[in-house]
Amino acid sequence: MTLGDQATYAERLARTASNALTITNSSDVTKKYVNEGTRELAKKVGGIPKEDYLQLVPRFDSKTWWAIRVTITGGVGCTNALAATDVAITATNRANATGATVASDLQTAIQAVTTSTTVVFNTSGSDIWKFTIDSIDGTDIEINSPSGINYSDATDVLFAKTGTSGAQTWVSNIPQDTFVETDLPSNFLRLTHVEWDGIPLREAPWELFISPERHGTPTHYAIKNKKIRVYPAPSSQDMFHVWYNGVETDLAVDGTADSTDCPLPTEVHMGPVYFAAAKLCEEAHEFQKAILFMRDFLDSAIEYRLRESNANPALEPSPETVYRPPEVISST
Repeated sequence: MTLGDQATYAERLARTASNALTITNSSDVTKKYVNEGTRELAKKVGGIPKEDYLQLVPRFDSKTWWAIRVTITGGVGCTNALAATDVAITATNRANATGATVASDLQTAIQAVTTSTTVVFNTSGSDIWKFTIDSIDGTDIEINSPSGINYSDATDVLFAKTGTSGAQTWVSNIPQDTFVETDLPSNFLRLTHVEWDGIPLREAPWELFISPERHGTPTHYAIKNKKIRVYPAPSSQDMFHVWYNGVETDLAVDGTADSTDCPLPTEVHMGPVYFAAAKLCEEAHEFQKAILFMRDFLDSAIEYRLRESNANPALEPSPETVYRPPEVISST
């Protein structure tokens, strides 16, 4: 059933045909109610089964009182030599910022005390997901924890290492905990199954995922605020496959989607129609009819839920164990 069909049904059921309307945007209102009914039905049944692949994207928090201690040793003609100096990593508090944003902030902060030192967050090559600090004309870069008591140490958050480079450039390790969390699909309601590289992950308490400070192959996951966290934090991208129950995306109400099929299963196409009709009746102060249409809407949701549950019976153990003789392989 298309969106236009659903709108026509809802208007007819609510007795708001075009020759009886008192508002000019009734069609748009009806379509919006149909969209709302589609979302509500999906929520009533616990979500419509879906699947997706997630991509890990490094995210960083940075605060103005987080700092590192930078020392740059220069040879003859070096313009970026720098005695050991505490450098705040950002002038702007950030949450879930990209590596490029953090690198840009840090570069601005370092260039305030040197001339042209650069900072980049690598997104390809052998140093992917690592920060590179380039002194341009120096002979050694040393990164350590800040000495000022007014600063928090940002070396673990950004670099997961300290020390000297003995060269013009300094390359970090993969930062701690930046790959712990990623966004779930925007239409997510609840998760049903998670796999990392084809291996199922098990759900675990949220407390396990707070600053785990450990890299490895993920074995567990937890969800909060439409974000999923994995433990341990991976150090490389792999197939991150999720199965979940979610809602459907709204269809356009400007007429361009009138020939588009309702995204719900065919069996419940009338559900959003009943919901829209109930809402239109409410607006017309015909509350008894609104109650009847809302009951039809809820019946649609119940029927769908029962049908889905019966289509996926739980596995039960066999009443008796079947003996299987061992396989014998000849050595000749």
